[in-house]
Amino acid sequence: MDKEEKLTAEIIWKMFAETDRLRKENYKEIKEQFAETSKQIKEISQELGGVGKGNGKFAEDFFYHSFGTTMEVNSIKYDYIERHLDRKKGELQGEYDIVLVNSKTLLLVEVKYQLKSKDVEKFYEKQIPSFKELFPEYKDYTMHAAVAGLSIDNYAQEEAIKNGILLFTQSGQELKKLSPDNMKPTVF
Repeated sequence: MDKEEKLTAEIIWKMFAETDRLRKENYKEIKEQFAETSKQIKEISQELGGVGKGNGKFAEDFFYHSFGTTMEVNSIKYDYIERHLDRKKGELQGEYDIVLVNSKTLLLVEVKYQLKSKDVEKFYEKQIPSFKELFPEYKDYTMHAAVAGLSIDNYAQEEAIKNGILLFTQSGQELKKLSPDNMKPTVF
């Protein structure tokens, strides 16, 4: 190798070394930026989750107090109201937001801040059928169901009515029934 080739090889190796050094520095910077961005995303997600939980609690409080004040739904008077009934039996588990009860009838109420059709479907297909198995003390009761939301999409309304589930929302400070007056609620 002559002198010129050696010099060219040295220059090329120095360029490779410099490029490698810059790549490593940038990699470290990029990795640090990614870690910071990930941390910020996590913080924002937690804040948004807190807002969602707060909205859900607000909706549950509103409907619990509204049903508790009237203690009558669809011309049926109830003696007491319960909140957050939660039970697990083997693999079966269920949580019920609001339950109104008298000596022979009960009304299960699923509450959502924003009620969607998938919420109604889950309530109808999973939660309602599990209730009497989880709470055998109510096995001889006539059971009806209702869903309540501060915001309700049209498909949720259709799904509820199709399945004979009563539907409620808020109108100002009042409880508002959205189910048709001639609708016979399903007995579960």
